[in-house]
Amino acid sequence: LAPQLIEAANLAAEGTETETERAIALHRFVAHSLDKRSGTARTSALAALLTRDGNAAFLYSALLRAVGIEHELVWSRGVDPAAEPDPENLFPDARDWMNQLLVLVKPADGEPAWCDLSSKTLPYGRMIANAPNAVAFSATRRTWTAMPDIAPQQRAGDSMGVLVTLAEGREATAEVTLDFTGNVGFALKEQLREIPETQMKRTVTGIVSRVIPGLGVSEYEVLGLKDDAPAAIRAKGAHKRLLDPAGEEFVCKLPFPALGLSGRASGEGERKLPYMIGSSSTNVVRARFVLPAGRERLGEFPEVVEEFRGARYRLALEDAGPEGFTIVREFVLPAQVIPAAEYAGFVAFARKVDEAERVRLRFK
Repeated sequence: LAPQLIEAANLAAEGTETETERAIALHRFVAHSLDKRSGTARTSALAALLTRDGNAAFLYSALLRAVGIEHELVWSRGVDPAAEPDPENLFPDARDWMNQLLVLVKPADGEPAWCDLSSKTLPYGRMIANAPNAVAFSATRRTWTAMPDIAPQQRAGDSMGVLVTLAEGREATAEVTLDFTGNVGFALKEQLREIPETQMKRTVTGIVSRVIPGLGVSEYEVLGLKDDAPAAIRAKGAHKRLLDPAGEEFVCKLPFPALGLSGRASGEGERKLPYMIGSSSTNVVRARFVLPAGRERLGEFPEVVEEFRGARYRLALEDAGPEGFTIVREFVLPAQVIPAAEYAGFVAFARKVDEAERVRLRFK
């Protein structure tokens, strides 16, 4: 190893007592030492250190080696095997397994940690959870391996909370909370930090308007930009015409964006080739309505549950009472290759989901 790498590793690890602490300190050092990074760059660790531009995984590996921490460089296929377009892969190419370079750290005093250094803001032991069980190759051990499995609910996606407080007329106030699953919130921090403060409200308003169109944002906060927490968005605002008059009643749409699955499953369900869903999708929404005195929800709201090849959709009413109620949506769509003969089933599933989301809430 070059003397500069050894010196940098020792300085970065100064004051640490355990291998895990040293691994975390070196990871943090790499995050602050590169202005530009490329997961596929072939530049050396020393070049990356001196120019602040290069492959962060190579640099991290060299620093770990300098302080004697066991680790592996692992190339991941980056594709969930369930969504592999060519499972047999009769004509393999080395580039097929070089989509993502990771570092598997094995400190003597702690648990192994998968580290994805492609994003500056992904912490030690975190990676985007979008390719469970992906085929991988350990360049260190020169053996095939696989990425860790990930529960469907923990994969990359979003989790949303909405609090709607109805007024006596058509008006309402709303609070929107947007969190991200599968470590996506950590990766988004890098992008959000680059947005000028003068443009941040416009950005947040644009995001929130897709949740509740017409909501005027009066307060907002983007969490995680100045600490180690994942990015999350909080916003408050007012809507002048959330409820629409319908005779002697008032109605409104569900206060969150429709999934619009039919846009992904068009046609009458006839295909000659398999249909590929390349990455999984997860979405959880809890929308709480607070009712003023004299306001009452009308009609039934039967629970809807639809399933297809591991995909699951649920829309239900919970915690209903005179003061309010909660609408819950849970959706998981795993990555997969749907055989042409089963595509009609996916089209039917998508249509049922979209039909369920066209329901209108009724009030008097």
